[in-house]
Amino acid sequence: MPRTITLSENIRPILAAIRSVPVPHHATGEEPPPPIVPFVTLSREPGAGAWTSAQPLTDALNAADPGERPWTWWDRELVEKVAADHHIATPLVESLGESHHSWLMDMFAGLSAAEHPEMADEALVFNKVASTIRALASAGRVVIVGRGGVFITRRMTGGVHVRLVAPLEKRIERMAAHLNLSREEAAAKIREMTKTRDELYRRYWPQEPLRPDLFTATLNTAALAPDVVTRVIVDLVRATEAALASQLAQPAQPAHPAKAQSTK
Repeated sequence: MPRTITLSENIRPILAAIRSVPVPHHATGEEPPPPIVPFVTLSREPGAGAWTSAQPLTDALNAADPGERPWTWWDRELVEKVAADHHIATPLVESLGESHHSWLMDMFAGLSAAEHPEMADEALVFNKVASTIRALASAGRVVIVGRGGVFITRRMTGGVHVRLVAPLEKRIERMAAHLNLSREEAAAKIREMTKTRDELYRRYWPQEPLRPDLFTATLNTAALAPDVVTRVIVDLVRATEAALASQLAQPAQPAHPAKAQSTK
């Protein structure tokens, strides 16, 4: 059976903190900017194993660096957070990007967007998802699974962007086992998911194909054992943390160096 994530008690203080995180901006006063905290986005081919990678990765990151705030991973919880924070019906968020989905029909069928039916517009729902992902990434110590996370956060400092891939036959095998499907059903599911994701990317990032150079690393989950995948990503996060700490330790350069006085 697919694993469904529900909000647990230990995540609620984190949600409260994230709601107060502003969109990053340039500081105008004398106060130093807050330190940048790493975050991870996991992009994956359907069936490449993000379901089984996210929780062990989060556990390993917490073991390597417990910190005051734990690492958390966001997939189903991200949908629930967007729906709760913006008063949007959960099915509207879940089906974002489905080509056959009709927001208007769902609205009349009773999938209400609370007191704001205009929220049923796909572009507005997408904007709410994107703003939530950016807030999570800005807070740091999160693993964001799918939902265009690499595109939405690509210009934010501190991101470790990982793409999980595997040969088609292996992905069909995993999908069949994960969802208890026949091989034919699993293959059809992968084709459907691939088509849906491709359409979502083309719709919102038409000029930006899913290129390899968008990612910090691309890992073949058929060639690497799950624990190796986890260790590689943890090492990438630790390296990012070290690089950020090194940048923070460097003395700040003046924005407008004083011009040298000329002598006659």
